[in-house]
Amino acid sequence: MSLENLQTGDLSIHFDIPSHGLPLQTFIETASSTEHVVEALVEKVFNGGIEYKIIVLPPEVGSFKTHLKIAVISIGATLGPALLSDFTSGFIEGLTKSTPTEWGKIAGQELRELFSSEAIANEETEKDEQDHQTKNAKDCIAIAKILASATQNFMQSSTKILIEKDVTPHEFRDAYSARNDFYKSCLENQTIQGVSFFNNEKFEIPRSAFIDLQTIIPPKHEPYDKLPWYVEITTIVVTSPNWEKNDNRRQWKGKDTDGHDRYFMIEDDAFWFLAEHELLNFHFADRLRVQIKYNLVDDRKIHNIVLKVIKYNDRPVSTPLSQSELEEFIGDYKEPEKKNEQLRLFEE
Repeated sequence: MSLENLQTGDLSIHFDIPSHGLPLQTFIETASSTEHVVEALVEKVFNGGIEYKIIVLPPEVGSFKTHLKIAVISIGATLGPALLSDFTSGFIEGLTKSTPTEWGKIAGQELRELFSSEAIANEETEKDEQDHQTKNAKDCIAIAKILASATQNFMQSSTKILIEKDVTPHEFRDAYSARNDFYKSCLENQTIQGVSFFNNEKFEIPRSAFIDLQTIIPPKHEPYDKLPWYVEITTIVVTSPNWEKNDNRRQWKGKDTDGHDRYFMIEDDAFWFLAEHELLNFHFADRLRVQIKYNLVDDRKIHNIVLKVIKYNDRPVSTPLSQSELEEFIGDYKEPEKKNEQLRLFEE
């Protein structure tokens, strides 16, 4: 058994067809659409830094269950740091319910089982070469399984649930478009009564859900560097801080007053001075009253940057920038729509 044969993630497409038959055109269209979903996820989440291929295995006798294998052949050198980014890590955990680290442990266990087999034990390989080969194989196994699991959940989750996980039609246009094509092909074949993307006999997606899984693709927005800045003063309850001031790879995470997750950076020198000199009173869930700028895409607040920390828990820190200071510092900006004043009282 070679390591390359192990570097795969399994993905099934099981059609509920009474006659156990499927027109060739439908088979080609649905398999191609699934391939395009995988391709879109690779490009968007992993910046295309993966060499992979999709293998179609023979269907089982007596049913129409298509078995696909996503075989990851190699990964780019920049992929490791990318997996640690908030965007990539959050996407993987949101769609697969496991973090990249947890997927790595699963891959490591499979490798240990492989190397305990007689076939591998009898291979004569130099130790350094084997260690390098093992590390590369572990990474490829983890990515293959992540891709398979992410594709399964993307194909069967409602648009509402996906948006809640920040997998929006704007950010993942190509993936949603390919999914639309898949279910369009299923709708055109009247014999398909359901679909499953798992290797079982349960069809999680009935025919009645095919239309619901069609998603309207919004028009493209301006490039991010042309989006206007919004500025607001709000309260964020911190759920995951990052006390490394110059660490631009991992952001702070918290929940705003609307209950939405916000990933953000802090650029307030006064705040960092107090933090570095241990003059802040840390709590389990710290409350930040902040002046923050962000871009707005699909009603999501992205590229959040805290300009001033007005309060850290009960401690005053900085004075918010005035309108003229904001215009000088960031140029033209917008303010969000005013909330109900009664609700705003509870943010103070």
